[in-house]
Order: sequence, then C-alpha cells, then structure tokens
Amino acid sequence: APLNPLPTPNSPPQRVFAGKSEGRVLADGSGFRGAAVGSLGRVVPHPARSSLLLLCISLCFIFAAGAPYTEQRLRPGGRMDLKRVNKEAIELRGDADSCGVSASTVGEDMSHWKGVITGPSDTPYDGGKFYIDIKLPPTYPFEPPKMAFDTKIWHPNVSSQTGAICLDILKKEWSPALTIKTALLSVQALLAAPEPDDPQDAVVAGEFKRSKDEFNKHAKEWTQKYAQGVSADTLKAVTDMGFTEEQARAALNEVGGDVHAAVEKLLMGA
Repeated sequence: APLNPLPTPNSPPQRVFAGKSEGRVLADGSGFRGAAVGSLGRVVPHPARSSLLLLCISLCFIFAAGAPYTEQRLRPGGRMDLKRVNKEAIELRGDADSCGVSASTVGEDMSHWKGVITGPSDTPYDGGKFYIDIKLPPTYPFEPPKMAFDTKIWHPNVSSQTGAICLDILKKEWSPALTIKTALLSVQALLAAPEPDDPQDAVVAGEFKRSKDEFNKHAKEWTQKYAQGVSADTLKAVTDMGFTEEQARAALNEVGGDVHAAVEKLLMGA
C-alpha cells in the first residue's frame, strides 16, 4: 500500500472516525501515533502528552503553595512558626504553678529555651528542681525539640555525664500535636517510672537492677547536691566569679544558697 503523505496546508481534510485513532507512517518508515479522536469527532491529546501536561500543572501548584509555607516555617536564624511557639510560651507561663514544669526562652532567641522540672513526690527526686536545655530545630514542630538535663541527675534514662535523655517521644514517637510542655511532662513522668531496660546510662541502670535501695540512696544524694532550687540570680553571682554553672550550683546547694559561702568553698577547693 502507498505511504500516507504528510498533510500540507492544501491537503484535503482527513476523515475522522469516532472512537478511533489516525496513524501515519513517516518517510523513513518509522511509526507515528496520531492524536486520538473522541466519540464526537473531537481530537483528544495523546495520553502520554496529557500526563506530562498534568504533571507540569501539578508541580506549578505545589511550588506556588509551598513557597509561602516554607517561608513561614523556616525563617532566617531558625525562627520557625513564631505564632505556634509564642502560644506555647504563654501557656507554659500560665500553667507553671499547677503542672510542675515551666520553660522560657533564652533572651530573644525563640529556638533556645530553658525548662524547669519539679521532682515528682515519692521519688528520690522529690524536692529537687531540674533544669533542662531545650533547642528547637528549624522544622519544629515537625521534628522534636532537643532536650538535655543541665542539672546533674542519677537516672537510668539520663546520662550522668552529658544529661542526654533517652525518651521515645523525643525521637521516633514525636508528633507535631505534642508541645514543649507535653515533652517536659513526659520527662517528669520518666523520673517517676525509670526504664532500665532501655537505658541512656548503663552504669546507673545496672545499679537500679542490682539494688533498688542503693539506687534510691544514690539518686537522692545527687538531688540534694545538685537540684535544690538555686535561683538564676544567685547562680549568676557565682558564675560571674569565673566558676562553671555546675560548680556554682553544687557549691550553693551545699551551703544553703549563700553566695559568699559558696565562693569561699569553691576557692578553698581550688
């Protein structure tokens, strides 16, 4: 059969078959699939071309919608979703006296916070105030805050050296529905219910498993030594003398919060 010639401006109109597709063979013999023809004689774009067109349109909508969202969530300096973070700060200030946890920003840096947890009653941490360093990642609340104890504590799920915390909601179990407050409450609950089978500090976990009485005694000693509620101003008065926060807190706790006695004790120890 003769080859179908390519259409020209003077070519007669091609026949249209409802529900069919016209095809042509190019001069080099390769096949070319023409446009599909609809049931009403309307030319329908080739499926591959339609898919590509839809993909391009979808990408345009995604980028157009995503740009302002990214700008809002990831501001320069790591300031993410300030409305959400400010709301959390207000709630924490209002509930500080009733829930046993509190937190506030470090200066004007909304990504860096300091939290305070009151030791649960009927535990070796009772009567202690434990300070928590909190850092919010740029993607918060879609990623959990980074938390670590500033106050030294003897607990299987907290490093006695670095203060690192082993807690599922601060890792894979985190949800954007959770907040800084709920995270602090979970840490507080962890103090009352240690999990020695999933430890952060193997030495402490080993003692917990061997002798609960010995563990309680050790934990209470550390609470009395490091977590007896030194005020920020008192602590600063000692650290301004050139001592570390850990040294200042320990000395102040041992002398009942007396700044002069704490400094004298530290100088004598040096």
